Amino acid sequence: MIDTLFRRLLAACLLALLLVQQESTLGAADALWLIDFEAAKKQAAQQKKDLLIDFTGSDWCPPCIALHKNVFSKAEFTRQISQHYVFISLDFPRNKSKQTAKTIEQNAQLNKRYKIRGFPTVILADASGKAYDTQVGYPGNGLDSYMQRILDVKGKRDGKTYKLNLSGRPEMTADEKAFDDISKAVNLRRARYLIFCTPTPRGMQLIDQFLARYPKAKQHAEVTYLKAISLWNMGKYEQAAPAYQEFLDQYPKHDLASLSTTRLIQSHVRSDHPQRAVQAIEALPEKKNGGIVLEWAQALCLTDRSDEGIQHLETYIATAKKSTRLGREVTFLEGQLAKLKMIGQPLDAFEIKTHRTQQTITPATLKGKVVLVDFWATWCGPCLAELPRVKNVYQQYQPRGFEILGISLDKDKAALDKMLADRNISWPQFFDGNGWKNKLAVQMDVHRIPFAVLVDAEGIVRYVNVRGPAIERLVKNLVESSATENKTSAVENVDSPRRRIGRLRRERRGAENIQR
Repeated sequence: MIDTLFRRLLAACLLALLLVQQESTLGAADALWLIDFEAAKKQAAQQKKDLLIDFTGSDWCPPCIALHKNVFSKAEFTRQISQHYVFISLDFPRNKSKQTAKTIEQNAQLNKRYKIRGFPTVILADASGKAYDTQVGYPGNGLDSYMQRILDVKGKRDGKTYKLNLSGRPEMTADEKAFDDISKAVNLRRARYLIFCTPTPRGMQLIDQFLARYPKAKQHAEVTYLKAISLWNMGKYEQAAPAYQEFLDQYPKHDLASLSTTRLIQSHVRSDHPQRAVQAIEALPEKKNGGIVLEWAQALCLTDRSDEGIQHLETYIATAKKSTRLGREVTFLEGQLAKLKMIGQPLDAFEIKTHRTQQTITPATLKGKVVLVDFWATWCGPCLAELPRVKNVYQQYQPRGFEILGISLDKDKAALDKMLADRNISWPQFFDGNGWKNKLAVQMDVHRIPFAVLVDAEGIVRYVNVRGPAIERLVKNLVESSATENKTSAVENVDSPRRRIGRLRRERRGAENIQR
């Protein structure tokens, strides 16, 4: 009996010792990462280093997991950054079975002290724990760029210049070197399987060279996708569509295939080829996600088949409501559906005064003109990218009965006035300084810009969310249609002498027939 109790006691002691050992580090690959904040401060003071504090969610937070995998777990990171920092990991896992109550309490207190608002949060602090740099999230930077940022912050603080030590690394192959050049030229970033970049002319040149020279390189799929997303980010949708199609043809099972399909369809819509978008969507398997169904509806609306598009979207929403996982998507799609249902209806009633002239505008005052109600802001990059096209359409069709009503979601009046003057924007603007709470933005439930509503001369909404080259085509059609209707109406109203004589004769015959 005593022997049994002794063995149990020994086992409990060994288990406790193992738990303490596990808590002292995060694993063999991360041996320098501490979890005791006071111990880390003491070590930093002794070694005359600073602290690198990682607030993480190791078993539930995808960006945290990616940051650990791509950066913190790398021996190169430890080798170069540990020269300046003592590492400490403050973990907030869902499964806390491997944490002691002391560690859980410590992490909660530090979470409150540093006012953490998201994970991961990486704080650079002095040996006493006083923070001097905070980075929330992980943008997907490669190892070298992430390390260099830390060294730049440290160098600025110390009044020195710290550079990465690249000695001892194996020499890159030609295709690896070419891919590295592309990565730097377009600021390549990753988050899980997603890829982000900032396109440049130099980057596009390097991408085309890579695809021509290294058709069998292991990075070929990624570079093929980079070409498509670069063109997309540059707003070159006409060229982005075939680029996405090429990626899908070569890599139909790739992790990025679903996103590429959506972008292909969006590229068709934004380059004003809605019929191509419809054909591409209808060629897909029966099951379509919400994003694709929305593009389907919008493409059909641009081809004057709004009833059909609205029906597809309503059907998807009704099905999606049965799933508890799609609540946010349903809310978003219901908002988009409400906007599509504006088509065929009179423009909602409103009364506003224009920004510069204080002229009163209502739907009634706009009647007789084709009107583009354009929601925008001076800080909105896509809005400014559309501006040259919008100006060109205005200059071409304004004399023929076209008007634009700009709805500025700015808060800064001076910034708006400067933009209007610098860009020579002459059409009327409505500005109330309330940003997203702008009176008309709230009334029309606008949460994304640019957003535009195109209204015909009778005051009926004909198209919503009009962008890109579709603006010119649709404005041209409505202006010409309005002119034709006016001309026909004018001809019918002409009462020439011959018409009057004919009418009088018909009236006399009618009176004679009645008498008979």
